[in-house]
Amino acid sequence: MSTIPEVAEYISIARVVQITHICQLAPCVVIFYDHILTFDQEVEHIWKSSRSLNTVVYLIVGLKDTATVS
Repeated sequence: MSTIPEVAEYISIARVVQITHICQLAPCVVIFYDHILTFDQEVEHIWKSSRSLNTVVYLIVGLKDTATVS
């Protein structure tokens, strides 16, 4: 049978796990929100423009950041 200190410890561990999950999810939400807000500008300035070094660098950095957060 569990004692009160054991239950309190389980609750404390569950709270830490929950906070960790929230802290991991928050950056993903911010990045996703940023992509939604700037998608029309990205289409206009990156996808419809001619290919240049700036375009390639933007795509590499953008894909790397998205993969890192996800």
